[in-house]
Amino acid sequence: MKLLSIRSLVFIAMATWCNQAAAQTPTVAWSEALPVAGIYGPAHVIYNGSGYLVAGTCGANGKDLSKTRLFALQTNQSGQVLWNTTYPTACKSPDCLVEVAGIVPSRADCFVLVGSYKYSTHTDSHDNAWLMKMDSYGRRYWYMQFGTAEAGLENNYHASSARYLPDRSLLVSGQKGIKAWMCCVDANGQVKWSKTYDAEKIVSMELGSQYQVRAAALSYNTTRCSINVLRISTLDGSLDTVEGVIECPAKNFYDPVVTVTNDFNVVYSIFNANSGDCTISQFNRDTLLQWNRLLNNGEESRPYTRVQSLLSNGSQGYLVAGDKSSNATVVDPVMWVKYIDKKGATVWEWKSSPVTSVCDAIFNEDNEAVLIAKSDNVKTPFQIIKLQTAAPQLTAVAKASVHTVKTPLENSIADAYDVTGRKISASNVKALSRGVYVYRTIQSQNRLMQVVIRR
Repeated sequence: MKLLSIRSLVFIAMATWCNQAAAQTPTVAWSEALPVAGIYGPAHVIYNGSGYLVAGTCGANGKDLSKTRLFALQTNQSGQVLWNTTYPTACKSPDCLVEVAGIVPSRADCFVLVGSYKYSTHTDSHDNAWLMKMDSYGRRYWYMQFGTAEAGLENNYHASSARYLPDRSLLVSGQKGIKAWMCCVDANGQVKWSKTYDAEKIVSMELGSQYQVRAAALSYNTTRCSINVLRISTLDGSLDTVEGVIECPAKNFYDPVVTVTNDFNVVYSIFNANSGDCTISQFNRDTLLQWNRLLNNGEESRPYTRVQSLLSNGSQGYLVAGDKSSNATVVDPVMWVKYIDKKGATVWEWKSSPVTSVCDAIFNEDNEAVLIAKSDNVKTPFQIIKLQTAAPQLTAVAKASVHTVKTPLENSIADAYDVTGRKISASNVKALSRGVYVYRTIQSQNRLMQVVIRR
């Protein structure tokens, strides 16, 4: 038996395979309730190879927020909880709210939670940022805090995002006082440098190289909000340049949800509280507008559309999730999730009435959407949901593209599909029967897509 591979067919068939799979309306592959009571505020999720890591705050008891605790849990690939743990917080006041801003995966199966304490009284309102590093079972390595419980702008820190550097240092960004802020923390939680910038808060960042980071920082004036695109040195936090300024609509709009992509586009979605309109816009690395789209889709029954999560999927597109309601107070929200390509076209959309809002949405390594969602069911208020599209299919084979591969591939196969889109099982390439297949191989921890003809 000969093993033939198709060099140009890889691109043709994989494009067909991806387009046909994405064109389908997603269905729920599985949904599992999170065994955490009294979840308060946002919850976040990341995929870490063995399953899904979820973190947030829980234990809120009415208006007494001092009982709020941090939680983290790990699920397997099917959403079943493997371990679940909670942590006490530094909040001792009933007016103190703990929020988790995100989860940062680290090397050696560790992870870091980043978030803020919010103190709010009749006379004062300020934030303190915090970091907590844990191992793969949720056991705490170290904890650190920026700012104190005392009032004053010099003590006000708010964390919005974090990224690991190649040397295992951690970049943390957000707001200090009334200025945008970024700091670098080493692997043991010690601050290496801390800087502020002429904007109000950094809301997203992406590493440009080992020594540079591109950050999106919000600024405000009396009429509108703007996004300042900054290039910052990761060595000492110095500002290399302001690459551009993106002007957002007038102030009757809420703060934009912003992401900086790995190809350095800036994408933001913004909600107009007066009209209920919600738009998404993409700007290139020179901060020039490439496209602008309305997310409402003309649904008159629920025109108020808000975006809660905006994630870039590399060069593929964007996973956008939020809720829709019939008025600005979100009385009857419906959760929705969209996958939008790099040109702003909606590839697929999914929505669910029993689940009323989404906290976070990600892609796993197979480009399947996974959500943390909130429902009206008081017994299981929060769920983890995985969506999937129909099985991929191959539609065309060009004989002129076929050439012989002398050395058979011996990599183990993770997933394989036949020409009808049916998923099949095969331990390696030699085990495949005659036919045309798309399969995913595992090689040196990387997953590669291949198209082969076996005859």
